[in-house]
Amino acid sequence: MTPEEMGLVFNQLVARRTIYSFAASGRRRSQEEKDAVEILERQYGRSGDLEEFLRTQGLRLQTIDAFALGLANTGRIYVAVRDPIERAPEHLATSALLQELIDERRSETAESSAIWATFFLLVLLYFLYTTEDRPIEAISAFKDSSVDLEQFLEEVRHRIEQLRVQSPPAADSPQRRIHDALTNVSDAAIESRVKAFFSSMLGLGVLEPIPGIEGYRQTLWSAVDIATNFQRHAGSLAMAGLDGITTVAVPEAEATPDQAEG
Repeated sequence: MTPEEMGLVFNQLVARRTIYSFAASGRRRSQEEKDAVEILERQYGRSGDLEEFLRTQGLRLQTIDAFALGLANTGRIYVAVRDPIERAPEHLATSALLQELIDERRSETAESSAIWATFFLLVLLYFLYTTEDRPIEAISAFKDSSVDLEQFLEEVRHRIEQLRVQSPPAADSPQRRIHDALTNVSDAAIESRVKAFFSSMLGLGVLEPIPGIEGYRQTLWSAVDIATNFQRHAGSLAMAGLDGITTVAVPEAEATPDQAEG
């Protein structure tokens, strides 16, 4: 694979997260994507130089059989996900989510922004996995996933109201800071934050509109990334001191790793 070909493939993988060797309903393929796939198909089984380069960028190339996902009778899908072994470069790290969610009109700490981002992500996983009794390795279920903005907002409001009527955790504890960050906010601010979160999830390629109906579903890239990196994400929460969110606001999230083992 020449440097020019490698550059084209890399750019398409980073920009689109998933590139298809076939035409899929409701999905437009650009000429650049078709060219990148042609290169990958021509080099199939001999892409060691590309994979080595991707590792330097904290990425891993995964190839998925479209038939196994129920998306087509034949064809392959190439997916770039964060390598759980390598440290991702800054432009691909999860800090990108925080940047997306920062509203310069708000004066809040980085910890508060991180608490809200983590809370929303865990509630999203609740809709995509827990409510469907879906293990994290069930990649093909991405196409049947569904989450509505109003439904998500209602669930967030419900959880926050539950926190407000409960006795708060002990003062000066991480759980108390999480509790206070999530409850000391107006209903209008909650709605604004939820809309910003959904916009970010669309921009980051985690969610996509469901063709033909109102609502959103998980992207294939997100399903593959979570199946590959869930344990790393869970470990990052603990290192950041945010694992308390799973006991304060989304206790059912603690059961999700067990689903992966089953």
